[in-house]
Amino acid sequence: MDTREVNEVCRQIEVAFRDDTDQRNVRLNSMTAQEVFGTMVKHRLGLCCPECTAKKMRGDSYRKAGKYCSKQHSIYYRKIMLQFYGCPQPLSGSLSPCPSCFRPIHDFSKDHIRPVTKGGLEFDRENIQWMCLPCNIRKSDSVPDDD
Repeated sequence: MDTREVNEVCRQIEVAFRDDTDQRNVRLNSMTAQEVFGTMVKHRLGLCCPECTAKKMRGDSYRKAGKYCSKQHSIYYRKIMLQFYGCPQPLSGSLSPCPSCFRPIHDFSKDHIRPVTKGGLEFDRENIQWMCLPCNIRKSDSVPDDD
């Protein structure tokens, strides 16, 4: 599974979770692994292995629940969770300039191109860019001009 496929599944999970909880324009960085997995199962998003589901939903808490049915499935679900809890590294080590002021970036700041408060998705890697801190503060929650 490549990063585009992971990003698309995560986009679908985030939209489904927001619709289920009526939190459409709220940051969801408090989503738990259990909520992510439960949303996947409920809406049949991504890989829905009945054996993994039976193991994970058994027991009193997700953390104490059984492992996934295979190493391959464990890697798959781990990629999904890393998408939600990890953040792409700034510019992959390149010396790319700030997309706003075009100066070299010294103070990295993660910016959502379409702000979460304006309907952007928090965990969509295509909605994340790195900016210098002053430009990110100046941008605030404004929406790109091309919309």
